[in-house]
Amino acid sequence: MRHTRLLAVLLLLMPTMVFAQHTPNETLTIQGVPIKGTIHEVASGLYQKGWKNEGIYDDESIYLIGKFLGEDAEIMLNPISDNDSRIATAFVMIESDALYMTDFITNDFMKIVRRYEKKYGEAKIETYDCYDESDKNATKYNFNADELLMQAKFNLFIYANAFVGPLKDFTVNITYFSVENIIDMYEAFKKSEQNKNDEI
Repeated sequence: MRHTRLLAVLLLLMPTMVFAQHTPNETLTIQGVPIKGTIHEVASGLYQKGWKNEGIYDDESIYLIGKFLGEDAEIMLNPISDNDSRIATAFVMIESDALYMTDFITNDFMKIVRRYEKKYGEAKIETYDCYDESDKNATKYNFNADELLMQAKFNLFIYANAFVGPLKDFTVNITYFSVENIIDMYEAFKKSEQNKNDEI
């Protein structure tokens, strides 16, 4: 399911990612750990920050648990491809105990967005149909699993998503794209999609 989430984010980014090559080269960090090199190198840095390795997911991604912004969280470190262990994305997931959508958006999602805006500048906020068309008093049980409610875009490389997880828990997902590897990641993604089409 986590790769389903990542794929959804990638598809949303496709119209803008081609401009990444014109963006100044600045390495992003999570808790001071640079998002560059291989997924194993990034994981090694996060271990020193107290994150625990929960194993390899889907035979390629490293799955960690720890604390992020004071909350229990998970991080998925995703490589460019099965054959290229350079990091493509770091995918942070923070589950909310909120029952109501309004509480989740106000007290969890937007709180994180405002913290990121202090560092990265004002975010571009986009809402999606399942949010726009829902009763604002809706609970998490009124949504389908894996639905995207709202997205905050800080730049080409950092996105925060208000999401309904696979177990119907409200979740804040923060995706960091590797500045150094974003073009190679995008090319690998396109090649993978083309290979799937060739099989049809």
